[in-house]
Amino acid sequence: MNTGIIPEGVEGIVLHPEDTLTDLIPWLGRLNLLALHFPKAGDGRPYSMARQLRGRYGYHGELRAVGDVRADQLDAMRRCGFSSFVLSAGELATPAMRYLQGPRAYPHWQDPAAIPG
Repeated sequence: MNTGIIPEGVEGIVLHPEDTLTDLIPWLGRLNLLALHFPKAGDGRPYSMARQLRGRYGYHGELRAVGDVRADQLDAMRRCGFSSFVLSAGELATPAMRYLQGPRAYPHWQDPAAIPG
């Protein structure tokens, strides 16, 4: 992301894990789309960015996960505030839809909540 002024008419940008959110804050109100790039599936920085954008900065626009996005990450992405995603090449849409539908639709679902007892 270029930390300069975002030109008038630009409605969305791509953020990389090394980008800082504080430079973006003055323009959040006029950006309809923020695409957060996952350079590899195990990189957790875009999750943290999504939580900060939704919670701390009150961003209400679309947060899209792009890059190395796997079907088994979708529930965690949704819980962090992502509203859309672009699956990596080779990822199938059917398993992705099952993850988004929740535990009854996916037989190998693991609930992230702690087990009581």
